[in-house]
Amino acid sequence: MRSLCFTFFMGLFTLTSVLNAQTGNRLEAQQAMAESSVEKHIRSSMQSLGTYSGYGFGDVQVLIPREILYLNELREGRKTAEGMKEYFGNRHDSVLRSYDTLISRQERVIKEKKVRDNYKITHIFSLKSKEKVRLMEGEFFLSANFKVKDVRLKMDVNLTFEENEWFLFFIKGSELFYTGTQQENVIRSAAVYDHYSSRLESFQGDKSELVLAILEAIHVIRVEQKYNPASIASAVIQNYMKRRPADFPVYMPGDFSKIEALYQTVSGKDVLVGYSVFHRFSVKGEGGMPELRCLYFELDPWFVVAGTMIAEAPYDRYFESR
Repeated sequence: MRSLCFTFFMGLFTLTSVLNAQTGNRLEAQQAMAESSVEKHIRSSMQSLGTYSGYGFGDVQVLIPREILYLNELREGRKTAEGMKEYFGNRHDSVLRSYDTLISRQERVIKEKKVRDNYKITHIFSLKSKEKVRLMEGEFFLSANFKVKDVRLKMDVNLTFEENEWFLFFIKGSELFYTGTQQENVIRSAAVYDHYSSRLESFQGDKSELVLAILEAIHVIRVEQKYNPASIASAVIQNYMKRRPADFPVYMPGDFSKIEALYQTVSGKDVLVGYSVFHRFSVKGEGGMPELRCLYFELDPWFVVAGTMIAEAPYDRYFESR
């Protein structure tokens, strides 16, 4: 008996292993076909925008059409009804026949419409032209035969060639520090990358400002060899304003106040929610003459500008405690 039981369970184990292997092979094949299709689509439809470079794909996701979802619900409903004979009583057979009719009808609909699963995959890539590098993250929707049907951009930002070099530095995970031991440098660098990478992966809005803030932060940390919130905030804000010449014509940076960390109490603990700082600067005013201004900035924990407010004169009061 023990031998028969052992043989039986080993058979189940072997069958499960085979099924898992088949599922794994199918997912690998779907992933490969989705990636190949997306790359071909970009090279053919966006080649006029620049030279393509890919930086990684997310896992392919199966999108089950509502017609198939409804069929699955009917099958689950019938399966449940089979065990409810006592509940339905004399109506039990008619209930099962009703389910069979609905299931058969829905199967015909799926067959006639040729309804099949679709797919979705995300991809980060860039298109390099003579003037700039356009960095994008797209959500690609593919048909059952893996043809790209639609694209939704989750990020679309223009980088200078220098910013692109820092982006490559970031995605490679290059060491930021070189002042300690090799192990210490690796650990400190990994902590910074984890901080920013987790946010980049989880953020659901437009990632353009987040990427630019990350690149400024990586640059500052690498140059200064330390994590200095004041220096990072200063670099991010200056870049933010230079990219908005219509709002800040002929922008000339001045000084920054002492940066303040902002905390919020959550479950009895103080949690960092961002930073605040004042920035004094000049822009081209009426008549073409420089005009002194001051803005109050709030930034999130990753140094993305969350909001601004015009500061009222006299400005010196915002900078006295520095």
